[in-house]
Amino acid sequence: MIDHECERIAREQSGQPFGSLDRHVQKGTRSGVETFWAPASPDAASPPPHSTGAALDLTLVDAHKRLLDMGTEIDELSERSAPNFFAAGTSERERHYHANRTLLYDIMTHAGFHRLPNEWWHFSYGDQMWALLERLSNPDHATSALYGRV
Repeated sequence: MIDHECERIAREQSGQPFGSLDRHVQKGTRSGVETFWAPASPDAASPPPHSTGAALDLTLVDAHKRLLDMGTEIDELSERSAPNFFAAGTSERERHYHANRTLLYDIMTHAGFHRLPNEWWHFSYGDQMWALLERLSNPDHATSALYGRV
């Protein structure tokens, strides 16, 4: 996924393949992508969250199975994907995006999930990120990941 996204961004921004870009540009592009997607880890103690089966990316639909507008698509690699990006929005549309993201957050946290801090769509229950966020929100409760690599 990381390589594919780096290639997509390079071609979109420069019209060139990723491998032909200056190393500094490659490094910046990869760093930006890795803000959202963790590189695969061979370390069994720190598997990528989705490979544990405990992390998921999701959004909401209405009663007619229409996607609720969250202001960005899932996996949009921009600052607009931050969960509270639209919190200070002044337009009705921005307030609507924030209300939809808040609804998703409220539903998922009520069920015990934690949201990844920089993605409105990513929630986990039982992986290492969940355990860390659980310990941070409940310091007196010793919590460990429930799931490892699948």
